[in-house]
Amino acid sequence: MKRLQKLIAALSAIVVIAVLVVGIVAPMFAKTEIVMTAFAPSEKPEGEKLDLVMPDADDQEAVIAFAVNLYEIASEKYCTAENSAYMVTFSNTMLGVPVTGQRYDVRNGDKEYYTEYSFIEGDTGFLGSIMGAVAPDSTRFAEVRYTDASMDYINSFKMYTTSDKGAPSYTKDENGNFIYDVDWSTAATTQKPKHDYGYRLTEQDITLDTVTEAKVSYNEEEGYYTLELTLDPVKASAAITIHNLKANMGDAEYTAMVQKIEIWDNGYPRYFHALDTWEGMGGFMESILDFRTTYYFEEYWCDINNYQYMVEYGK
Repeated sequence: MKRLQKLIAALSAIVVIAVLVVGIVAPMFAKTEIVMTAFAPSEKPEGEKLDLVMPDADDQEAVIAFAVNLYEIASEKYCTAENSAYMVTFSNTMLGVPVTGQRYDVRNGDKEYYTEYSFIEGDTGFLGSIMGAVAPDSTRFAEVRYTDASMDYINSFKMYTTSDKGAPSYTKDENGNFIYDVDWSTAATTQKPKHDYGYRLTEQDITLDTVTEAKVSYNEEEGYYTLELTLDPVKASAAITIHNLKANMGDAEYTAMVQKIEIWDNGYPRYFHALDTWEGMGGFMESILDFRTTYYFEEYWCDINNYQYMVEYGK
């Protein structure tokens, strides 16, 4: 009887110890849900601080040279990073009609994935109906793209509609992230040309020859520079964007370009706000292009599984 009591006591002690061990160890290995908010500022990526000296604010030539040099460093850092991502929220207001949307791009080594969603917002009446009917593929659409080093083209899977019926839509979750609803049944696969424009963060040229005014500041607490640049709209668009604009809008010309760029003090890009204006039809039509880009290098945002439709259609 005493042996049985001792055995029960020993087993009870083992059970208590096991429960305590599980209670301590289990939380250590429990999977913690990661809550991330799209378009929020990125964590600062690892990298040694650049050895830079701020220019004299009154020496505009020196400020422009400093800004262009830092932009070139950021462009190379981004384009040569092994894993990177960016997100864009944009607004294109034309004839008072707001076309808004979001873009997401992830690069893992030589593989690049891209999604874009575009909407005509609100009740825009007759003008909104006209724009949606004339240019549905640039107003109400959703698209997924993929390319890698083995391809000399970009694979595009895209759907669009001429009216609100069947158009992509979105809601937002409790963290403010976009949740998209897309009917891909009408989408078509096409191959788009692949270009190598060199290291850059924008298709507008930012060089000593295109920057007309510049301001530079440094946030010492968070460790990043802010460049505020005014570009010559003719020179900055000459290589790439003016050709795309004219192909779609005929006699259109860029009339103003203001860029705000935030760059970590280790050279990686943080944020880019481009505000460009163009006019067409003899000045009758004006459009304001407002693009806000946030850059990411952390593991979560460089994982295509954390984006809608990238895995299914990014092929």
